[in-house]
Amino acid sequence: NVLRTQPARVVDAAMSVTDRLKAAEERIGEFEERERGSAADQIAASFEPVGTHTLAAGRVDGIGGDGLRSLAFAVRDKVKSGIGVLGSVTDGKAALIVFATRDIVDAGVSAGDIAAAGARALGGGGSKDPRLAQAGGPNAAGMDEAIDLGRAEARTALAAL
Repeated sequence: NVLRTQPARVVDAAMSVTDRLKAAEERIGEFEERERGSAADQIAASFEPVGTHTLAAGRVDGIGGDGLRSLAFAVRDKVKSGIGVLGSVTDGKAALIVFATRDIVDAGVSAGDIAAAGARALGGGGSKDPRLAQAGGPNAAGMDEAIDLGRAEARTALAAL
């Protein structure tokens, strides 16, 4: 018996295991949230001013696509006006996310165009969303190049505003 209980108590034992698993997942989520907050602070410490705007760029491996998206939101909250280019490699998969603040999008800049520049280095493609674009590909070794290409594209776009 996997649950190590009497047959009449299997349902109770399974519910107990489920409750413990749910509690453990919540604790893991809290740790991950703190880690993303710390990573967002580190990225914020290296913001690059481009005219009156901000360029945020960084890499945090091991957080997956959803974690990278949450990180992008945390970094975006620290940027008044600008663009962010963030990347992560998790389990050999490369993910890149680019955000642009509303004023930057209103000025004609698209996060999707910037993400496309980085996606080429990853051997993949990405979304075309002007405010929050995601890209990925099989070439995880190209992540640093993807971030550099996105950063250069973003710098050029911000300098033109």
